Amino acid sequence: MRYKKALALVVGIGTLFAGPAFAKKGMGGPMVPPVDQAKLQEFCKDAQPLYQREAQLRLETRSLMLQPNPNWDAILEKEQELAKIRVELMKKAHDKGLPLGRFGKFRKYCGW
Repeated sequence: MRYKKALALVVGIGTLFAGPAFAKKGMGGPMVPPVDQAKLQEFCKDAQPLYQREAQLRLETRSLMLQPNPNWDAILEKEQELAKIRVELMKKAHDKGLPLGRFGKFRKYCGW
């Protein structure tokens, strides 16, 4: 009899914890409004060099950090340049009328 009560208790508690996980399964990420494809393609063409520069800076920053004696001033400069590139990308998206700057999922829409 004790075994059945313990099993019922474990199943009940498991259901309480598993329920919300199954309830959220159907919900995706944040809702992103539809965008004009012509503006999006123009943005992607303009933003691609910035993304390439951003990737290059990330690699350079990573290699500086992995050195035995990192040059923190150089790392700070690279990180500041990365922040400027991110802001420039958001500005370009805003200027094109794209609501993507807040979501930061430019690569997904450009297909990179």
